[in-house]
Amino acid sequence: MVQSDDGVYYARKTLPLHKILNTKKENEVKKKLTNFGMCKLIKHDRTYTICGTAEYMAPEVIANKGYGLAADWWSFGVLIYELCNGLTPFYAKEIVQTFHLIMHNDYNMPVHFSPNLQDLIKRLLQPDNTKRLGNLQKGVDDLINHYWFKSIDNHIWLAIINRRIISPIIPFISDETFFEKKSEPYIIGQINPYGNEFENF
Repeated sequence: MVQSDDGVYYARKTLPLHKILNTKKENEVKKKLTNFGMCKLIKHDRTYTICGTAEYMAPEVIANKGYGLAADWWSFGVLIYELCNGLTPFYAKEIVQTFHLIMHNDYNMPVHFSPNLQDLIKRLLQPDNTKRLGNLQKGVDDLINHYWFKSIDNHIWLAIINRRIISPIIPFISDETFFEKKSEPYIIGQINPYGNEFENF
């Protein structure tokens, strides 16, 4: 969770990109933001492209009113909720139902969530993106300083950024059939076998 937050923090500080949060695990079980295949550079603080997993979409994305970086903090709130509960807050069998739940901010807060976790979720799943945690004046610092992350001091944040902390849980993966095989890197200057077919294209 902290590594996901850290990845979003780094992306927000380096480039004005929008990407629905997508993570994968490495062998040493460190989180990485991956799959920037559908990301885009936001030049005017707003975009209208609708893409992503329905359950993670912010209301402003669904409403097609234009959205910015605040949509990622909504998705991060959905991710935290799902990791702590097992299902997303807006889970439904049909996408139309999911969109209805998101647009009405209709979700149940599990009783086993601590008060600090409940507060974090409520502030990330804030329908008004101008009041959403992570999108306020202090940006990601508001999130890092939230009570739910209170036990993580600056030294730990830096250790996470520099990948110096060993994960407390390292799963054993015996079946790798669901993971993509690494393909050979594309070599510049490689002969294109289809070059003749498109020479007048």
